[in-house]
Amino acid sequence: MKGNIYINGVIGTFLDDDGFIIEKGVELLDVIMQVKNQPKADSFNVYITSPGGVVTSGWEIYDYLNTLGKPIKTIGREMVGSIATVIFMAGTERELKPGTDFVIHLPSGGINGNSDDISEYAQMIKGVEKKVLKFYEDKTQLSESAILPLLRQETFLGSDEAYKLGFATIRPEKQTPVAYFKNSKNENKMSKSKNKKTLWDEFKNFLKTEGNESILNKIVFSADQTELDFYELEDDDAIVLGAKARVDGTDASGEYEIPKEDNPEQSVTYVFETGELTEIREPGTEGDTTDDEEMNTLKEENENLKTSYQKFRIK
Repeated sequence: MKGNIYINGVIGTFLDDDGFIIEKGVELLDVIMQVKNQPKADSFNVYITSPGGVVTSGWEIYDYLNTLGKPIKTIGREMVGSIATVIFMAGTERELKPGTDFVIHLPSGGINGNSDDISEYAQMIKGVEKKVLKFYEDKTQLSESAILPLLRQETFLGSDEAYKLGFATIRPEKQTPVAYFKNSKNENKMSKSKNKKTLWDEFKNFLKTEGNESILNKIVFSADQTELDFYELEDDDAIVLGAKARVDGTDASGEYEIPKEDNPEQSVTYVFETGELTEIREPGTEGDTTDDEEMNTLKEENENLKTSYQKFRIK
């Protein structure tokens, strides 16, 4: 059975200057939970649509995919940028859909502090640069002199170019032009712009401009890996009664068992009628009738015991 892993949006969690969360992206835990919910999968397709994000989070996801010991095929759609390109390289098979931008560059960042702090940070960045450069060399079999200039100037590769250079292993069927998305730089990640607008906000605007709003939809998978597309909700929206969903392009109908994010061992049941969510049934709801029957039986047995005890005393 082939499983599916979806990595949509920025990688890692973004903080403001005071350390407060302003954007929570895809973390290692999110990928682990997707794998855990597919215990019968003997291989995985990993779908990636991401402009990049926090370097350490990206490496964690890459390392985890490699420890699964199962065939991995990575599939890039729309944009695979920055640290997301490292995750993409986890696939033994790597495919970029036509029109996908594959963006590579050296890690960038910034720090506030004294000269010692800045010097220490510079050494750390240089170490990350060497790691990224060596990584791409090993994966593509290109020389340092070929890769380094591409990384220094931030290079946008089309799916065909990425295939010819060895980043992708599957030849794309065709190449179609798309508008380029430019990122701002801050800290050791692709991050927010100066006006506090997050990278994911910019990325969503880019997708909407290009007519690809469907990638932003909230997608939920049932216990049997049926994909429920809540086409009117964005990925961070809550699912409530009245929400509309499709399955394979048609209105959802009937019941779907959905594993809980915080406890995959438990599930809630979504009930749909002609595409509309009409009931969210929590665990144990179906057992209420049985519990009532058991309680009535216990009460009846208790009354019988009382009657027998009274008879015994009279005698």
